[in-house]
Amino acid sequence: MQKSLVGAVVWIVLAIQCFGEKALPADESRNVPHFPEFRRRLFSAVKSRDADYIYSIVSPNGEFSFGGNGRGLAGFKAHNSLGNRNAVFWLEMEKLLPYGGAWDQARNTVWFPFFYSRGLPGGPGRGVDPRAVVMGSDVLVRSSPSKSSAAIDSLSYEIVNLREWEGDWARITYSDDSKSGWMNGRYLASPFGYRSGFKLEDGRWKLDSFVRGD
Repeated sequence: MQKSLVGAVVWIVLAIQCFGEKALPADESRNVPHFPEFRRRLFSAVKSRDADYIYSIVSPNGEFSFGGNGRGLAGFKAHNSLGNRNAVFWLEMEKLLPYGGAWDQARNTVWFPFFYSRGLPGGPGRGVDPRAVVMGSDVLVRSSPSKSSAAIDSLSYEIVNLREWEGDWARITYSDDSKSGWMNGRYLASPFGYRSGFKLEDGRWKLDSFVRGD
């Protein structure tokens, strides 16, 4: 069963813990004043596709593109079309929010995914790291890039290698590359994929960043 409800796993640990090839969810943000309440409201807005609420929390100084035209609400709207229920923003937030955030005290920011600000252990660094984290419990690995193909394995929070993409499906290898299969990308998050940052501004939490890349 693939768990995606807020609270299902966010209380597991307080800091990122990696055991072998796993990266267990962490939630440092639970101890940040008023952030848990904000995240519950945010996740509710994401589930209901409440674009007006999202626009209301966009920081006027937020960064939403590296191309020079991605600042503030205008920049966010230019790069995120929230009228589509399957827009990247909605899908990424549904994937990242349930599993906890990392608290960056120096920048007064909570980061999602939980491993973004610290990276994954033993890797070459953001931008060139071919790995990803399986975001969920018992997520199925399939024999080919199709939901109707045979399930050959299931993974929970494993760190896997991304080898190629076919549509929304990624071919992954794991267990020291001794095993391989296909997984839907909605369950994979990488160090250079989308991340979001929420910053406290004038006593209110604001969406300060939603970008990908390095």
